[in-house]
Amino acid sequence: MTEGSASGGMEAAPWRVITIAIAIGTVTWLMALPSSVSGVETWAFRLFNDLPDWLEMPTWPIMQMGALAMVPIAAGLVYLSWRRWQPAIAVLGAGTEAWLISRLVKELVGRGRPATLLDRVNLRPAWDGFGFLSGHTTIAFAIATIVGPRLGRTGKVLIWSGAVATGLLRMYTGAHLPLDVIGGAALGIALGSLGRWAVGELGIDSASTQEGREST
Repeated sequence: MTEGSASGGMEAAPWRVITIAIAIGTVTWLMALPSSVSGVETWAFRLFNDLPDWLEMPTWPIMQMGALAMVPIAAGLVYLSWRRWQPAIAVLGAGTEAWLISRLVKELVGRGRPATLLDRVNLRPAWDGFGFLSGHTTIAFAIATIVGPRLGRTGKVLIWSGAVATGLLRMYTGAHLPLDVIGGAALGIALGSLGRWAVGELGIDSASTQEGREST
């Protein structure tokens, strides 16, 4: 394979990811429009929401991976780790967009929080506003999509586990239903992939970053 064809493949890959992510997000959007919650979604929600209360305190810090305040912190850590502005800017941009777009989608869809749609919801704590889609999940998946390729195997497992855990914990705390979480994950992956493309991070992985460190 020539260098040009390899580069073209790398440039095409994120657009396939973005297209698939947008398709999944659109499907969850349409499924979230009815005021009722399906039996399957209810079952999946209760699977996590009914977990014991003592898990709240030790798992709360994990969920902060999706907090807006984590975006500049993550961007700073990325810059300090690799001394490159591109991934740091990607994290800052995609993370901020994730927060803004998720708020816009919430207003457009108008789906309530679990407690407004279901009986017997464990709230940890009480939540107000709209539910679809999960802003925390969107931010966490955007960060993982940008930073993950630069990490080794253990780092990849940890950061993607953190993103998934953030989404699951949003159900545990009673903040979101499963469709809210899936939609947020899809949007986060799309924004993260777009952010990587925008700053020229395509083709950057853990091997190339290691080579860069050894050459300095």
